[in-house]
Amino acid sequence: MSHVCPQDDETILRAAGCMAPADRVVPPGKALMRYSPLMRTPGGTALTSVNRGRLKRLRDACLVGGMALLPFSTSPEVGGVVAFGLPLLCFAAFGYLLELLRFGWRLTPGSLFGALYVVVILGFSVLAPDPVQSFARSVPNLISFAIFAGLIHELERGSRTTTEVANLLVLSTFILAAYYCLNFALAAMSHGLGEVLVSRVVGGLAGLPWGASNTVAAVLVFGVASCLLLIQATSRRAYLYALGLLCMGVALTFSRGGAVVVALVIALGSLSLPWRHKSLLVIGTLILTILAAFIWSSLSIDNTLDELISDRIETEGVSAFGGRLEIWQERIELIAASPLEWVGYYGSLLAFDGVSAHNFLLTTWIETGPVGVFAALTLLGWPLVRLLWRALSRRNPRQKEAFLLLVGLVGVLLNLMVEDPNFTQPYIVCFWLYLAMCYGEAERARRGGCANGRSH
Repeated sequence: MSHVCPQDDETILRAAGCMAPADRVVPPGKALMRYSPLMRTPGGTALTSVNRGRLKRLRDACLVGGMALLPFSTSPEVGGVVAFGLPLLCFAAFGYLLELLRFGWRLTPGSLFGALYVVVILGFSVLAPDPVQSFARSVPNLISFAIFAGLIHELERGSRTTTEVANLLVLSTFILAAYYCLNFALAAMSHGLGEVLVSRVVGGLAGLPWGASNTVAAVLVFGVASCLLLIQATSRRAYLYALGLLCMGVALTFSRGGAVVVALVIALGSLSLPWRHKSLLVIGTLILTILAAFIWSSLSIDNTLDELISDRIETEGVSAFGGRLEIWQERIELIAASPLEWVGYYGSLLAFDGVSAHNFLLTTWIETGPVGVFAALTLLGWPLVRLLWRALSRRNPRQKEAFLLLVGLVGVLLNLMVEDPNFTQPYIVCFWLYLAMCYGEAERARRGGCANGRSH
C-alpha cells in the first residue's frame, strides 16, 4: 500500500492550477471572481474567454439600448416615473461590476469620490422624511455610478474610447430632442401654440412625464458638449446636423438658463474646431434664426405668446433670475443660522412646500449638510482642476479634447447653479456618463496616457 503524504488545501489548489504561486499577489477582486459562482457556467466549468466576450457584448447592448430608451418613461399617474431604459442600464451596471471584480477594483480618484458621493446620498435617503421618494432618486445614482466606474476602468485600459462614450450621450440626447420637438409640435397642433408654451411644467404640454422643459434643456446640454467633442475628433458632418437638432430642442424649451449655457458651450467650444466647422456653425445659426423669425411672423396666435416672451425677457425678471435671487437669499440665511441641520436627500421640497432652491450647492447643503457639500465638491472639483491643467498644457497632444470636456463640464456646473435637474433619471445617467469621460481624460493626464495608445 502506497503512502500518500497529506497536503493542505492551498498546495492542492496550486497544483491543480486554481491558485496563483506564493510569490504572485492576486488582487482581492480577481481572487473573489475566480471562485465565485457568477463566473461559472451551469455545468460548473469556469467561463471561457468566448463566454466572457458574449457577456461583454450583452452588457454593451444593454448600455446602448438603455441610453436609447432613456428619454421615454412611465407617467406619474401610474404610480411613479421610471425611465424605460433604466432596467437595461441595471443589467449593464451588473456586467460592469463583474468586470471590475474580475480585473480587480483599483482605488482611483473617480471611484473614491464617486463612491463617497453615492454613499452620502444613500445614507441621507434613509434619514429623509419620505425615504421611498428619496431612494427613487438615489438608486439611479447607484446604478449610474457602477457604469461610471466601469467606463473609467475601460478608458484607463484603452478598451473603450472617449468618442464611444460621447456617442452614447449623443444617441440618447438626439432621441430626446426629436421626441421633445415632436411632442411640442403635436401638442401645438392639438391645443394651440400659446397654451403649449405656458404649460412648461412636469408632465405639461411642453414638458415630459419625467421633467419640465428646463430639465429637458439641462439634459440636452450633455449632447451639445458631446457633439462638439465628436466634431473635433471625427470631422463628420452628421454630428453638425445632430447639434442643430439639439439646439432646436433647447430653443423650444424656452429655458433661459439652458439657452445661455448652450450658447456659451458652443461659443467656447468652437474655438478649438477647424475653420470649416466654424463657418458651418455660423451659417446654421443664421438659417435657424431666419426660420424662427419666419415662423413667428407667419403664426396667428393670441396674446399668450406675447405675454410669455415678455415674461422670459422682461428686464426685472431676468435680473432677479426669475425670482431665484430671493429664494437663494432665504436659503443662505437658513444655512447661516443652522449650518449643521439637514432635511435628508430630496427632502427640501417637502420642507419648503414644493419650492426648490434652483441651486445645486444650496440644495445639497440643506439636504445633506456640509458632508454632502464636501462629497459633491470633491466629485466635481477634481476633474475640473485636472482638465484645466491639461487644457493649458501645450505639451499635451490631447489639449483640444481636454479643453472641450472642460467647457462642457463648466456649462453643466453653471446650469446646476440655476436649475435643479439632478433629481430626474435621464439627467442622473447622462451626468455620470459625462463625468466618466472627464475622469477618463483626467486619469490619462495623471498616468500619462492609455496603455495601448488609443487616442480617442
